[in-house]
Amino acid sequence: MMRYTRFASWHHDVIGKLNWRRDRQWYCERLSQVSGPVCELACGDARLLAPLAEAGKEVWGMDISPEILKIAEADLLKIPGARFHLVHGDLASWELPRIFGAVVLAVNAVGFVHSRQDKAALFRRVRDHLVPGGLFLLDRVTDARSVLGDQQADSGDVFYKEDGKGRWTFRTVYTCPESGVVREWLYWKCIRPDGATVDQGEDYDEFRFLPVLDLFSLVEEEGFEILETYDGFDWEPFERDSQWLALVLQKR
Repeated sequence: MMRYTRFASWHHDVIGKLNWRRDRQWYCERLSQVSGPVCELACGDARLLAPLAEAGKEVWGMDISPEILKIAEADLLKIPGARFHLVHGDLASWELPRIFGAVVLAVNAVGFVHSRQDKAALFRRVRDHLVPGGLFLLDRVTDARSVLGDQQADSGDVFYKEDGKGRWTFRTVYTCPESGVVREWLYWKCIRPDGATVDQGEDYDEFRFLPVLDLFSLVEEEGFEILETYDGFDWEPFERDSQWLALVLQKR
């Protein structure tokens, strides 16, 4: 979790600026007609919530990292008239004092919850926080092993900034040690002008995913109707060989 805690500012400045597969436009368009507040679980730096707040939505965000929530708050405060609430919480045990028109779980965040049993509990909790007919939107990789195979996606060392300590570089690597499992590695290094390394380390987050058909069965078991399935964020229909799933569910 170092990318969301100690290095939350790096995550915001570099990763948070990405428009991951055009997801911001997709979420804003799909949520534009939703009545009532919108909640994003594992909201990070409010990358998705900010444009919704700009559009006049009341937004709620929940995240396990106090550091990333401070950054989210700072960005949302820049939006005139923004109506927002940020809550520190864990996907495994969250409760919020609000019922929502829609709940969002974006960019693989469903993989933070590992077991099928725990995912079922999460989906039940989402359902309990939705109005009748409310929407639950999520997106995730379909099968990382089919995308990466035995390879790894590696950014290489990327310069971030220089400060009083030295020159900081970060490297992100994605591996798939087994089917349904993705590890997101972060390597960092800080080098002084004299060439001495004064800080370096590594950390990873692990995501675990159900097979797509198993996910479909689970959400239906937990009281959702599958409204729409897309191949990513270009409004193309989801196919068996799609690499990314964007899913729209409705509370029954």
